[in-house]
Amino acid sequence: MTPLVEPVDLRSITRESSRVITTIKVIDVDDQDGHDHKFPWLTFGEPSFRYGERRDHATMEIGARLGKGATDFEHDSAWAFRFDLVGVEIKALWGLNHFVGLVKPCSFRNHQFCDFHVPGPGYNPLTHPKTVRCTDKHCGPKGHPIVPQGYYVPPVNPDLHEKLSGRWVEVVVALPDRKR
Repeated sequence: MTPLVEPVDLRSITRESSRVITTIKVIDVDDQDGHDHKFPWLTFGEPSFRYGERRDHATMEIGARLGKGATDFEHDSAWAFRFDLVGVEIKALWGLNHFVGLVKPCSFRNHQFCDFHVPGPGYNPLTHPKTVRCTDKHCGPKGHPIVPQGYYVPPVNPDLHEKLSGRWVEVVVALPDRKR
């Protein structure tokens, strides 16, 4: 089977990548043999799980924040990616944190109502030419990166969402020395 998406490694830009490795795989059922096939999609450090924007308890947002203390100009933590899952199940897998869920479907007639902000390979707003260091005295002598306007979170990606909408994904959170 051909993977639906390209793998994206965000460990170099996400928080706590040396302490935790999170992997999201797309689950695809092969019509020929009826078996589930799992294809690597996102690899990153510390995950963030929270109830979706409407706090409806049916939607779970998954994402990862940028490392190095990166913020936007308002000092809100910047995101490497985030999107919504529905039907999340927590499973045990030999001591690893293991979740499965469906990528939440939504309409792209109005982009503001869909929270699917996932970059492609090579995304790194920390190296953007307009990223600056904070000089606020409350942020310490070294400061932290402030990403440019529009890079607080990657842009909505309707083409990628169309490929993954309603598909199962597997999320595994592990220590770096554990198998994923």
